[in-house]
Amino acid sequence: MTTTLILGVIVGAVLIWSGMVKRESPLRSSTRQHFIAMGLFILLLMAAVSVDEIYPWWSRFPKELLGAGGLILFLERTIRVVRARNFSGELVLDLGRISRQDLIVNLFAGLSLALLSVADIVTIVRWPVWAFRDVSLQVLGIAIAYAVLLQGVSRRSLKERGVFFGTGLLPWGEIRSFHWEKESASASMLVLHTKRRLPLFNIMTLSVRSEKAPALEELLRQHAIAPDGEAVGGPDPNPS
Repeated sequence: MTTTLILGVIVGAVLIWSGMVKRESPLRSSTRQHFIAMGLFILLLMAAVSVDEIYPWWSRFPKELLGAGGLILFLERTIRVVRARNFSGELVLDLGRISRQDLIVNLFAGLSLALLSVADIVTIVRWPVWAFRDVSLQVLGIAIAYAVLLQGVSRRSLKERGVFFGTGLLPWGEIRSFHWEKESASASMLVLHTKRRLPLFNIMTLSVRSEKAPALEELLRQHAIAPDGEAVGGPDPNPS
């Protein structure tokens, strides 16, 4: 177990370092975000396991809190999307959904987690005696699956008041700059740098088809959002 913990901490630290390093890297910004998230999750998991060996907190933890957190997450995501769609102004430019590759990953992850959670719940409710705490972890799993699927199937767009990224609105005033990254022959990845300080939340990525990229960049410039250095693999708004 000690070896596993040490390896887990090393892997988590390396993932976080890979995502936060400032030097030139072949990794896309969205990939670096995922590395940071995975690294933090692994470190938290290793910390939880270590503490549990000293003090068995998990057996005493009120599992109902997990189910309540799942219900809150479900409501928060639903309300957030409804508010962003209804109170963000008129549609300016439709950007479609995430890339096909990312959509497949989202659908696979979300549906798998949802099916596993539902299967567990079906088994548990057949017990002679069961309580909400027995299905709380599964309720949280369904809520996470819902958030993942919602993120995957929602259409992105530019609205009057900001950028709608599927599950919320990023106001124009919170965007500091942007740059482009090559995604495929027919699309580029727009990376929006926000004014938030946390590394995991200070960028937002959007897959943009080539024919929509010039109009999108022009709209960003109209809102006084300038490119962050030289564009890489993105469209040239003033071709020679």
